[in-house]
Amino acid sequence: MWCPVCGSEYQTGFTRCSDCDVALVTDAPTGPLPGLPDRTFSSSWALIETRTFPQDPGAVFERVAPAMVALGWRVTATDAVDHVVGGSIGMSSKHVEAEDVEIDVVVQPEGRSLVRVRVQPKLGHDRGKCRADAMRLISEIERTLGPAQPGNPSPA
Repeated sequence: MWCPVCGSEYQTGFTRCSDCDVALVTDAPTGPLPGLPDRTFSSSWALIETRTFPQDPGAVFERVAPAMVALGWRVTATDAVDHVVGGSIGMSSKHVEAEDVEIDVVVQPEGRSLVRVRVQPKLGHDRGKCRADAMRLISEIERTLGPAQPGNPSPA
């Protein structure tokens, strides 16, 4: 059994994904997962914030979706192979309407991880307010993994 949203595999007997709260399917998902932005399109989105964590990408990736949920953001899909989470910032004190967001975790030298937060540019979008929301996400991840260092963007 498989989750059609995040791609997680479940043992026989399970009927719903505990993370995504959707019905499981019998066939493994193939191709891009629904809910993730088209990577060729989203790679042109504004890079709002980057941070480097000392942990490996898998450990950091596992904290991204829970951090988004804790902030009230909507997770639309995750890709554990490429370490990407897609979703929406949604309503917050900084945003009046939903913003599409993509967070990816990239391997760095010496096993460290670079977290990159991108948002889809929209008319009238205030990058400063969006960066404040991105910093809230980074802070939420730091609560469980410890402090991160400012990261330098690397090629997508």
